[in-house]
Amino acid sequence: MAQDGSFATIVIEGRAARDLDYLASFDGIYALVETLRALFRQADVDRTGLADGVRIRSLVLMPETKVILQVPAAAEAVRRMLSSVSLCMEAAAEEGGVKLRPHEKEMAGTLAALLGGGGWSSVKIALVEDDWESLVLVVPSELRTPLARLMPRPVLAG
Repeated sequence: MAQDGSFATIVIEGRAARDLDYLASFDGIYALVETLRALFRQADVDRTGLADGVRIRSLVLMPETKVILQVPAAAEAVRRMLSSVSLCMEAAAEEGGVKLRPHEKEMAGTLAALLGGGGWSSVKIALVEDDWESLVLVVPSELRTPLARLMPRPVLAG
């Protein structure tokens, strides 16, 4: 069952990783988990602690990376997160034609890091409801650099 009380299931797949040795290392796994945690923190605009309750239900690294997460939120909260991911993709593809909120700009940088860290050709993010993928987004590696450009630049004190 995909929905368990107030939990939603998300599947994240990295396609065709270049550097499987790094990804399968402790450092690579740690970086993957921390990047995913950042994605959920940025999606949690209402500060409900969404990232703190996420549980990894399955992690497969080879031949293709697949992470199944149980998220302590209703499917609607996950849909809002995926909507923000979709806006990031649109903004990256249009080079600034879409206005992003601050948390979405940070999310764009995290998506770029997710693509770059695993050397993936794409990242697929899906919400699973009633044992099928009800909402699917595929972020292609071609958007990595445009996504990174959307991330806010640090302001240096001077």
